[in-house]
Amino acid sequence: MEKGFDTENIDTKNLSTDGLFKFAIIVIGLLMVVNNIAQFLNFSYLAFKKQVSANGLDEIDGMMLNQQLDYNWWIISGLNVLIGLLLLTNYKPISKLFAEKKT
Repeated sequence: MEKGFDTENIDTKNLSTDGLFKFAIIVIGLLMVVNNIAQFLNFSYLAFKKQVSANGLDEIDGMMLNQQLDYNWWIISGLNVLIGLLLLTNYKPISKLFAEKKT
């Protein structure tokens, strides 16, 4: 910390609670989308393949993918992606709900 800094203090006067809430909501939304999008797409692929294939999911495919179609996890991962996208698109109104109102 000695290189390039004149003081040991960090200036936080431009840091507002509204900005912190916006940043936190964006980070939470991104994490929800990134952590669940692969699982949701995988379950969507398995459901599509089950509907299209004449035999359903073959045992060979099930062994290769080492997964079976589980509707509960498919719905949960889809809801997490949806909630994450809603957080990302509506972070300003959501942050206003949590920020204190100055009177």
